[in-house]
Amino acid sequence: MKRQQIQNRITRKLKSQLHISAQYQLSEAVGYVQLQGFPPAKKSITLPHTFHFLNKQKTFIDTINWNDNEHGKLWTYQLNYFEYLLQSDINKSTGVRLLKKYIHTYNTIKDGKEPYPMSLRLIHVIKFMAKHHVTDLDIDIWIGEQALLLKQTLEFHLLGNHLLENGFALLFASYHLRDIEILAWANKLLRKELEEQILSDGAHFELSPLYHCTIFSRVLDAYNLVTSNKIFNYTLEKELADKAALMLNWLCKIIVNGNVPEVNDTFDVSKTDITKLMQYAYSLNIPLVNNPLGDSGYRYLNTKRYTCLFDVGKIGPDYIPGHAHADTLQVLLWINDNPIIVDTGVSTYESNPRREFERSTAAHNTVEIDQLDSSEVWSSFRVGDRATIINLEEQGKTIKAAHNGYRHLDVIHERTVSALDQELVIEDMLTAKKKYAAVAHLHFHPDQRPRLDKSTIQLKSCSIKIEHAIKIELMACRLATGYNKTIQSVKAAIHFDQKLITRIQIG
Repeated sequence: MKRQQIQNRITRKLKSQLHISAQYQLSEAVGYVQLQGFPPAKKSITLPHTFHFLNKQKTFIDTINWNDNEHGKLWTYQLNYFEYLLQSDINKSTGVRLLKKYIHTYNTIKDGKEPYPMSLRLIHVIKFMAKHHVTDLDIDIWIGEQALLLKQTLEFHLLGNHLLENGFALLFASYHLRDIEILAWANKLLRKELEEQILSDGAHFELSPLYHCTIFSRVLDAYNLVTSNKIFNYTLEKELADKAALMLNWLCKIIVNGNVPEVNDTFDVSKTDITKLMQYAYSLNIPLVNNPLGDSGYRYLNTKRYTCLFDVGKIGPDYIPGHAHADTLQVLLWINDNPIIVDTGVSTYESNPRREFERSTAAHNTVEIDQLDSSEVWSSFRVGDRATIINLEEQGKTIKAAHNGYRHLDVIHERTVSALDQELVIEDMLTAKKKYAAVAHLHFHPDQRPRLDKSTIQLKSCSIKIEHAIKIELMACRLATGYNKTIQSVKAAIHFDQKLITRIQIG
C-alpha cells in the first residue's frame, strides 16, 4: 500500500469512533442540471417493492429494508445505489416517493452510508432529477449534506475506482448545488486520479473490463454534465474528452464480436451494454482514436479464422490489486468469433471457496506449478506476492513473455504464442533448478464437448495436439455465467515437467 493508504486507514479508525455529521445551508431549491440523453438503467425494480440484483430477487411486503443482507453485501449496496431511478419505466412521482422514503429513514441506514454507495447514489439521484425536472428543497439539502459527508470520508484508504467515483459524485453535486467550493474539491481529485488511473492505451488501470466500462460511462456522464451546463468558468472538459477518447479506443480494441473478455473481476456485461455505451460516446461526439494495445498488457493475435488473447501485463496496480486474478500469461481463444478456450469468470465477491478458486491460477488458461498460484491471491480482494513480467518480445504474430511469479521456487515460466494461418501454437518452458509438478490448464466453453484421444483433445471446433506431456486429464469444472450463476463444463489439466507444446489446429 501507499503511505497515504496506511495513514488514511488509521485516520478512518479514529473517525469511526466519532459521530460525523454535516449541515448544508440552502434557502431555496436550486433546480436541476441539464443533461443530454443518457442510457437508461437495467431493469432491477418491479413496483412496488420487488428488487432484482446480481441474479437474486427480494420482495419487501410492507416497507423496504434498506439494510437487508440476505444475498450479501454487494446486493445491499445495489439496493442503496438507487440506479433503478433511471429505469425507463420509473416516472417522476414514483422516483421521488422512493427517494423520500429513503431520506426519511436515513438515520437507520448502515452499508448505504459508506462512501462508495453514497457516491453512486448522489450521481443517480442528480441524473434522475435532471431527467424528470425535479425541483425539491428537501432533496437538495440532503444532496448537500451527502456531499459534505462524502468530502469527510473520501476513500483514500482504497484509492482506485472507489476514489474516482467519490470525485465524480462531488462533481455532480457541485453542479447541482452551484457550489464552487465542492467543485474545487472535485476538480482537484478528478484531475489527479484520471491521469493516474487511465493508462496510455486507454484501459482503466485495475484491468477489469467491467470496471473499465463503469468508469468509462462515468467519464461520459461527467463530460455530458460539464458541456451541458455552463455554470463555472473552469471545467474539466478537455481532460474528460481526452480520457473518454482513450477509453473508447481500448474498449473497441478489447471486444470480440461485441463482447468484452471476462478477465479479472468481470461479470454481467452484455453485448447490449457495450452497444449502448458506445452509442452514448458517439452521441457526445467522442472521437475514435486508433492507439494500439500497450500498458494494459493485453495482446491479440488474429487470423481470418481465429482470435487469441494473450495476457502479458501486470495483474494490476501495485497498491490496489483487489480485482486481479493469478492469471499471468493466460490465453483465451475464439474461432469464427465463437468462444473456445474461456476464462472461468466471476460468480461471487463473497469470501468463500468459490471466490478463492475463481481468482486462482488453476482457474485460468496458464501454467500452475506445485499447486501454487502465480500471484498470492487471498481473501476476497487481497494479493500478497505477485507475478511480474520480466521479459516481453513481440515480433509479427509471435509473442514471447516470461514471469517471475514462482521465484520463491527458483522457477521462471516462459510462454511463446504464435498465430499461424491454421494453427495456434503455445510453447511453455520452465527454467528451474529442480523439477516441479507443472500443470497447464485449459478451460473449454460448454459447447465444445471435448474428448481425449491419446495426446489429442478433440473439440467441436478444433483439435489440440499436445507434445511432451506426462499426463493429460479431462475433468469437470464450473464456469461463471454471471454473478451467483455457474454452469457445468470441462477443462484439461496437462501435466509436464519442463517443456510443453500445445498445437491448436483450426480445421
